Amino acid sequence: MASYIMNITKYGFTELFLRNSFYFFINMITISLAAFSAFVLAAVVSGRIIEYIFTSVSLYCAHFGILLFWRNITSAFLYGSPNYIRLNNSVEMQDIFSRYFSFSLFTALNSDLRLFSYSNFETDISKEELIKYFKVDYSRVIVVLLLSLAIITISYMLFRNKKAEHCEKPNKFLPATVLTSAVFSLSLASLIFIAGRSYVTVIAFFLFAFLISSLIYLIYDSGIRRIKKNSLIFTVEALTSAAFMVCLFTGGFGYASKVPDVNSIKSVKITYKGDPQNVNNLGSGSYGGLLNTYKSGPEVMISLTSISSIEKVTEIHKEIIKEGCSEVTYTDADPYSDTKVFVDVYIEYEGKDGQKTIRFYPIMKLSTLSKLLYFDETDEYREYYIKKCSDEYYYSTNHFSVSDPLLTNITEFDLELCDEKELMSMICFDKSKETVQRRYYPEKNCIAIIILSRYNMLDRYSSFSFNSDYYYIYDDDESVISWLKSKGYDKYYKLPYQIKSVELYRIPAFIYNKNDNYNNYNNYQKQSAASRCFKSKYDIDMTNLLSLTKTANPEEFDEIIAASRSMYYMDVPGYAVLIKTVSADGEERTVTKFMPINEK
Repeated sequence: MASYIMNITKYGFTELFLRNSFYFFINMITISLAAFSAFVLAAVVSGRIIEYIFTSVSLYCAHFGILLFWRNITSAFLYGSPNYIRLNNSVEMQDIFSRYFSFSLFTALNSDLRLFSYSNFETDISKEELIKYFKVDYSRVIVVLLLSLAIITISYMLFRNKKAEHCEKPNKFLPATVLTSAVFSLSLASLIFIAGRSYVTVIAFFLFAFLISSLIYLIYDSGIRRIKKNSLIFTVEALTSAAFMVCLFTGGFGYASKVPDVNSIKSVKITYKGDPQNVNNLGSGSYGGLLNTYKSGPEVMISLTSISSIEKVTEIHKEIIKEGCSEVTYTDADPYSDTKVFVDVYIEYEGKDGQKTIRFYPIMKLSTLSKLLYFDETDEYREYYIKKCSDEYYYSTNHFSVSDPLLTNITEFDLELCDEKELMSMICFDKSKETVQRRYYPEKNCIAIIILSRYNMLDRYSSFSFNSDYYYIYDDDESVISWLKSKGYDKYYKLPYQIKSVELYRIPAFIYNKNDNYNNYNNYQKQSAASRCFKSKYDIDMTNLLSLTKTANPEEFDEIIAASRSMYYMDVPGYAVLIKTVSADGEERTVTKFMPINEK
């Protein structure tokens, strides 16, 4: 109610808000009734206060604990399991908790309806689409209501037979003891597998589960001697968990190695590291970082329907399965392309019968990642690219900048809406024809960089810092170059500049950061190295993550810069080239480029 009143006061009344508030109230009332019924049953079957506390929590959180155990075990032992995929900007897939049990003390308050309550509804999504998106599944509401009524009925019947002399004595209600032991021991102990799968974590899991289970039995039976009587129950729990792990570790009865038949597939959705022009992310980038910037939505996600594309997905999928899930070693492999890094590769098959097969792979070889770039040349991707370029969202601002390849002379302009649409159509035309080789492994440097801002920024760095799209223009991008010349912008990427210094930093596959964690260099960023212009001390300090390899002599400047690239796919080793320049107006800039090392 407080949320409703605050929203009405701040944003005014809307029919859509009233509707979704009503659904939210239903959600909360149902949760409250479920909690009440669970606590009533716990009170009836418990003999002491401490029993009541543990029993009530275990009853209400039983489904949450089971899912927590399932998610942590499958993510550690079942390669390809999608159970721990998180909701992010590129993979619109709900977590297993919100998919199956939204009525939970721990998950319901984070539901879409809850988050949507705090909104001014400033969105270009149609009302019909919003209603469809926030459609409430009343079947779950009805099921929870019926279960709550059944539990209350059972509680009443048990209460009629409860005698006063049983109060403040151990009730010894075996089902409550077993449930509480299983929920607490298995769910909490399974958190150990967040650290990964190893002999150490398996042993630690059983030891931790044994300690928690022993504590529960001690609380319920009020004596160490009585624990021995329940040792058989714990043994059964342990053996069941062990058998479950072995089953998952060996592939889950063919689950991990299953790839649907091509002829039975209607479409495939897949994510992969790519899309250097950032069209997929609608300007969600941010400046900073030594070479890479995009910290949200780093994957491309496209839907493939052609037979050739589906066949390619299944072919690569089989290679991923054959490659297996080995531990990341945090060191460069030999050859470098065999290095395994952390990724978010998501594959969703939709069969002709409507059934879906979902897989998620968090670790993969760089060589396999590069094979996924094949989909940039599919008709589906080109259509997707053109649609994104033509999206009206792109015309929300008119900031436009032209720069030389070293981002030294960055000249900002204001474009008319018609001119920006025309420029985007030229960029889209040229970039949609790019090959994977030219896009990710260019043999030559770009001749200019076009920067488009997606938000009205107030500071003077607006067009080349936050929320900007960078387009690297090469000499064969004829449409864009012709447009720049026709508008008189071509002279601005040819302005003179002076190079002050060039430093080379060897880039390992993984970097040890200040938080005592190893991250692969592009862990939650793009796999491509992209040039960026530094404008703050924070950015320059990022170089502390890498060790200075070499400071170049002036006579080496031209050779090093010629071998460096503004955009390159990092499945090969290389150097971060830190270049300090002075622009035509005397302003100093620092920019990074990537210099690949040819392993052949």
